[in-house]
Amino acid sequence: MSHRRRAGNFRSVAKLEAAAARHDREQKQRNFASHFLHARLLAVGITQSELARRATKLLPNGMKVTRSSISKYLAGDSPNSKPNPIRLKAIADALGVQPEHIVPPAKQVDKFVPVDFRTTSDGKAWLRIDRAFSK
Repeated sequence: MSHRRRAGNFRSVAKLEAAAARHDREQKQRNFASHFLHARLLAVGITQSELARRATKLLPNGMKVTRSSISKYLAGDSPNSKPNPIRLKAIADALGVQPEHIVPPAKQVDKFVPVDFRTTSDGKAWLRIDRAFSK
């Protein structure tokens, strides 16, 4: 009997690395969607609830987008925090953008630079770009 060394449920290191890369890309997509939605909600000047109402009106009968699902998309920290294609299209239409602006294709997500944008009470804004720059 052969005793193969396994890495979790993966029979090879290559498969383990591929799964880790896929997971990383999916997390980057969720992060991108989260940052984009935050910025777009500020730019359009609507709340999560209003976005949910507008997106629901654009969905086929029986489907809806809830405020809590918008909140999950904004959090971006779990596998459920990325809308399915039908809801993504409705959200994009409600915000006046293309779906790929919210969730870019996996091939493009590696070019993503995390940006944090927040407004202050005095009308100014904080902008943080998570990228190293040379002098």
